[in-house]
Amino acid sequence: DRLVKELALTEDKQKQVSQIFDTQKQAVENWQKENGDKLKDIQKQIADAKQAGDKDKLKDLQQQRAKLVESRVALHENLMKQLGDVLTPEQLAKAKTILGQAADKVVDVMGAIHQLNLSDDQKNKITEIMDKARADAEKATEPADKAKIMKDAIEQIRSTVLTDEQRKKLQGMLKDKGPDAGGEFPGIMKLDLTEDQKTKILAVTATAREDAAKADTPKAKRDIFQAARQKILSEVLTPEQKAKWDKNKPLADASVTKQAEKN
Repeated sequence: DRLVKELALTEDKQKQVSQIFDTQKQAVENWQKENGDKLKDIQKQIADAKQAGDKDKLKDLQQQRAKLVESRVALHENLMKQLGDVLTPEQLAKAKTILGQAADKVVDVMGAIHQLNLSDDQKNKITEIMDKARADAEKATEPADKAKIMKDAIEQIRSTVLTDEQRKKLQGMLKDKGPDAGGEFPGIMKLDLTEDQKTKILAVTATAREDAAKADTPKAKRDIFQAARQKILSEVLTPEQKAKWDKNKPLADASVTKQAEKN
């Protein structure tokens, strides 16, 4: 196990960490059984509400979805807390790096995919694929296995959900834009983020994209992305990360304008 080797854990700590991951695996399976179908149903209802232009119902459904997502994120936060009770601060920081190695690429590719003018049906299929992949990845114990699960999910989206035109556009976007393919918040993935921070940023970004897609004017869209950026600054980043990222504000403002024009 790479985690055990790189952290140089004692035999006692190895047993404790193994027990923590076993407990986490069971918790994720229980969450999936209880909420998996419910989340899919809410996603479908959201698509229907958007189609019908029912803003009140859409808002209520989005709140329901947010609560479910928060409960799922809480499982991960609990995992980190339990590991923190066993590992030293240095070991915990390294563990987060190992566990989150594939996250940057997933965020980059998914960010680019969400810029492809997806249909509601495509969005629902992508959500279903990624929800299953995340659940499966949580059950895997080896970082390499987790990475493969997410890689396979992205490939499934490419091959079965996207059109030929979208696949070509995606390839060009990833080639041209490099590590900040998501586009909304340039430089953010270079801030040495924890896995928990990456998860929260991805959630904020996804919500902003959905809200921007419903906005009527470029100004309204810009305001949504600016608010999302401020939320990340105030609720997710550390003071040091804020200072570093704020240096990118001119680039970020330009990116927000570009995203508003696209959506």
